[in-house]
Amino acid sequence: MTPSPRTRYELSSLERALDLLGVLSSQPGMRLTQLSESLDAHQTTVLRCLRVLERHEFVRRSGHGGYYLGSRIMELGQASLASIDITQELRSLTVPLSRQFAATVHVGMVSGGSVTIIDKVDPLETVVRYSTLGSRMPLHATAAGKAALALDPAELERVKVGPPLLAYTPSTIVDINQLCDEIDRVRRTHFAIERNEFHVGFGCVAVAFRIADDLYSLSVSGSIVDNATVTARGELLRGLLADFLAPYGGAAIQL
Repeated sequence: MTPSPRTRYELSSLERALDLLGVLSSQPGMRLTQLSESLDAHQTTVLRCLRVLERHEFVRRSGHGGYYLGSRIMELGQASLASIDITQELRSLTVPLSRQFAATVHVGMVSGGSVTIIDKVDPLETVVRYSTLGSRMPLHATAAGKAALALDPAELERVKVGPPLLAYTPSTIVDINQLCDEIDRVRRTHFAIERNEFHVGFGCVAVAFRIADDLYSLSVSGSIVDNATVTARGELLRGLLADFLAPYGGAAIQL
């Protein structure tokens, strides 16, 4: 049945609202004119959408006129994260790993072309301060993301045909052919390494796994360490994860 004009309008408005939230999640503080240009929509139309989102606390406006995600987004995000049991199950790995290496251990979930942090365990003295629960990290510039790309060819293909890769530091891989070579190396070793690629002065080693339809990463992040140490950490992560996933049988796949 063909949707009525009213239904089509409502669907279009919903789609525009979702696009707005997506833009603000990656570029907070954008003004009305910038949002209008980004969405290729008239300012009046975008402003009408923003007012609805503000009213329901999905968006807030600063005193300088920039727009940011609102508190309601955080509430829904926390509720969503709380429903993922894998974070609690992985605590048997993440807590000891953080203590053993005096490093930050992240559990990430891959969706929407990025890695969302769904759990974080810090040592007594916090090592990694740039990450918070619910924050998103790029696939091409992080060990967690590269591990996921090595496990999921569809995600890698989306990166290949997507927009140009962003450089977060001088060490970020922005050439797609170089990235593919790196992913091939990750597939051979079954763990990914990152050095100065997302934040200068920090390194990371990560593994990836899938349970049913959900793609996850497990990573240890902190100050840069030597090759022998990072390799040993990668091999340890790989082995610990294999033991952890064994009870899942065919429902779990590890890189």
